Amino acid sequence: MKRIFTCCLLLMALISFLISSCSTNDVSMPELTDNNVEIKDQALGEYLLYLKAAGVSMADEEGVKKYYVDTEVALKQTAALNLSKSSNNISKLEEAGLETAAIKIKDVDELQFFANVTELTLTSNEIESIDLSNLTKLESLTLNNNLIGSLDLSKNTELKTLTYTASSKATADQKLKTIDLSHNTKLTSVDLSKHRDEPFPIPLEIFNQLTTAKGVKADDGSGETEGYKIADEAFGEYLLFLNVAGVTEKIENTSGTTTYSYYIDTEEAKAYTGVLNLSKSSGSITTLTNAGVRTASSKIKNVDGLQYFINATGLTLTSNEVESIDLTALTQLETLNLNNNFIGSLDLTKNTELTTLSYTASSKVTGSQILQSIDLSKNTKLKSVDLSKHANAPFPIPAAIFNNLTTAKGVVSQ
Repeated sequence: MKRIFTCCLLLMALISFLISSCSTNDVSMPELTDNNVEIKDQALGEYLLYLKAAGVSMADEEGVKKYYVDTEVALKQTAALNLSKSSNNISKLEEAGLETAAIKIKDVDELQFFANVTELTLTSNEIESIDLSNLTKLESLTLNNNLIGSLDLSKNTELKTLTYTASSKATADQKLKTIDLSHNTKLTSVDLSKHRDEPFPIPLEIFNQLTTAKGVKADDGSGETEGYKIADEAFGEYLLFLNVAGVTEKIENTSGTTTYSYYIDTEEAKAYTGVLNLSKSSGSITTLTNAGVRTASSKIKNVDGLQYFINATGLTLTSNEVESIDLTALTQLETLNLNNNFIGSLDLTKNTELTTLSYTASSKVTGSQILQSIDLSKNTKLKSVDLSKHANAPFPIPAAIFNNLTTAKGVVSQ
């Protein structure tokens, strides 16, 4: 009996030990050495742990979770760090049980230890300052919707893609005033739009190699800039044909090959208050052809540059091949005609002056080119709407708006 009693005691002690061990099995307890640095921002620490970033661990210290990064191990991290707090990402983090899922990251000081990371995304956080000087291997950087008023990328010479559109909540001091990209000679895509002082001048040789150039303009070193380069030649030449103020053409002949480039003076574009009729209907093509427009029959596909005509009151793009369009800056638009294009998503929540909307679908649309839904709840001045020929029509719109319409096609009262 004594032996049995002793065995029972030993068994109970073993069970007690196992229970105690299990309670910490889900916590990565770091051996705190000189290499371990505490991550001050809990939202950053928990996110990095969730991503299984190299060298990141968590310890429960008297009921308080603290996060650490081993600065030596962090150097092994070469994969992308996506720390976005967009609504979709927050949902995923909440499903995974993160306590800080919905909390925006504000302090990213410890990112400096991930010196070999090639991609970094920090979309939709509340970061006001960031030091990227150690991240010399960065090739892609996305900072959209943050509050960073100053950005030094002089050490990030491997950078190919840079995206930082300002947050709508940013104050004047939380938006970029200037930026030096002269050291970033490998850049192929830049989007620095929505900042108060954009477009920012960048070296001509870098500007000319960009496939995406938003919020920047070419600077040849003379102190004079050509303006914002229009990516779509058909779009640029059409604007020039319309004598739109601020649009210029540059013709170059190299080795017998003639190239045409078009630029927008962004300040003059902001002063434009008229209607932009860029239709490529058969009748319009005939008119352009007779006028000697080289790209008369070429459909417009890319309308990047429209964002600078913030005071335009009307826009017509009938019978083109536009797949995406950002009209959020054109807050004075009263009439909009997009008939026969391939636009699958349309945000008109900022166009509160709109009275006439016409977008009948092209017969050639497929897949993502089909309009899935549309929010017209902010467009209380609408009098005429035609969204017919879309597979998902009629689209429900608020009854108060529907009842004001004199033309109501492709919509139904909600």
